[in-house]
Amino acid sequence: MKRSHPHRVPPLCVRLRRATALVALALAPLPTLVAQDRVRDPLRALQEQAIETRDQRLERCYAYGWQGLADVFSTHRTHSNRPVPVMTFGAFGDLASITGTASVYRDADALAAIYGGTPPHTVDSRHALGDQTQICELLQDAADRGARRLIVLLLDGCDWQTYAAAAVVKSGVWDPEGVGHGLAFFDFVPPVARPGHAYRSTGAVVTSALREPLPPGALVPPGYDIDRGGRFPWSPQDAAYLAGQYRTVRTASGREVAEFDRATAHTVTDSSASATAIFAGRKTLNGRVNQGPDGEELVPLGRTLQARGFTIATVTDVPFCHATPASVYASERSRGGYENIAKQMLGLDRFAGVDVALGFGYRFAKVSYLAAADLERVRGDGRYVVVTPDEGDDGGALLLDAARRVAAARTAASASGARLFGFFGTPQLDHAPFRTADGRYDPTPSIAANGGVEPAAVYPSEVLTRLPDLQELAEAAITVLDAVPERPFLLLVEAGQVDWASHANNLDHAVGEVLSAELCFERLAAWIGERGWWDETLLIVTSDHGHLLQVDLPKLRAATAR
Repeated sequence: MKRSHPHRVPPLCVRLRRATALVALALAPLPTLVAQDRVRDPLRALQEQAIETRDQRLERCYAYGWQGLADVFSTHRTHSNRPVPVMTFGAFGDLASITGTASVYRDADALAAIYGGTPPHTVDSRHALGDQTQICELLQDAADRGARRLIVLLLDGCDWQTYAAAAVVKSGVWDPEGVGHGLAFFDFVPPVARPGHAYRSTGAVVTSALREPLPPGALVPPGYDIDRGGRFPWSPQDAAYLAGQYRTVRTASGREVAEFDRATAHTVTDSSASATAIFAGRKTLNGRVNQGPDGEELVPLGRTLQARGFTIATVTDVPFCHATPASVYASERSRGGYENIAKQMLGLDRFAGVDVALGFGYRFAKVSYLAAADLERVRGDGRYVVVTPDEGDDGGALLLDAARRVAAARTAASASGARLFGFFGTPQLDHAPFRTADGRYDPTPSIAANGGVEPAAVYPSEVLTRLPDLQELAEAAITVLDAVPERPFLLLVEAGQVDWASHANNLDHAVGEVLSAELCFERLAAWIGERGWWDETLLIVTSDHGHLLQVDLPKLRAATAR
């Protein structure tokens, strides 16, 4: 394990142990890894076997797509219409107010208000799911009722099946009809719960986005059909329906093929539309960041609460201006307008900017996330302490030192250097190194975007030292927020690599990221507890959307038992 203690940034000697997982950057040749350097790693072996046999029809314990577990390994490398779990902790945000018998999906008029019309095959008196826009309502209501600590830990792309797989790999247990998976997200109950109020609730929400009008006969509407998608995240599911576009048909020659099924599909969201739902409370089109389908600018929670004196902080292990952190604060017609989003987040445009922005994209060769001139403006205007580690630097140490300087400035009520911008990366990496399920940074092969094989990356020890992990990023944000405890805050911590791993059909990476997010959750919960803040906190753990992992959990447990 990389971290020697769940509540501390590890010392440099622990950070340097990352070097035991040798791996090449994309531009370097791939060396042969020495088997004896690894402990037994059953999920690695399963992932390698899955990639090697990806085109063969085999019995498998997991696969990605709508084809089932006795077929090829991969038929789907994008999002699905699965509902996603939500967990709340603290004195606010009881999910019973939006799920179960309170489900908005039982009410045609209420759904019409959310979607702009009543989606077909969606209204059902048996529904128990909330809607993703209602997460924003919970956050806003908590702030209105006096909550001063609003935290969203968002595992991008993580559905119930991925949580369950992570629990099985970690401890061999899962809850087949609920969320009692044996992970901290599911087991933890704040210790100060009042009688009759557990300070914890669980539920699930629908994530479907809006869809632009298409030519007649081509429209795929939003919505969610519980007879096909399942009443709960763990219910039996029609995977072809959840894929949002497929049905399997047999041609005249007897060959089975996948075709677009406009009659029964519902729209599948992307991360910008779903994050807009979470942080602005409105459904929109895929690709939009806090803009409505008609171009109306939506005001996200970050800007609303900032005007009320809240500190706004975003933390992610993918590019800092990607869709999810962007949706906390920015408004942009296209999620791909990275440089414009970055300017908004850093106060270089028409908004004041967030107080803490930590993420990746620095020096990345393929995409410009922040124009060089704008980075120099941020460095020069004095509001932010800027951390951009280069070769030979210890990024985690530099970040923590910068966070302490920002904390000191905030304690002194200084207008200069009271904000923190951490921007990390290499020309080859616009994300943190992938953590695998065994706690190492020793990636496994994946499915490439074109359906071929993406070889396992290799991270030199210098890169592992230069680039901080999600726990170090979160620790830096905590250091800043803790400096002025009387000031309220909104904090997003995004574990973005569940999504990246799932696009690549890599369960080893996805589980590693879930376990990394679990460490962040434990640290956040410990911090809130140490401060005695549970009575004024709403901590939400959720996702923006799911993918299409199919998994036989008993078989996965047997295959990964140590």
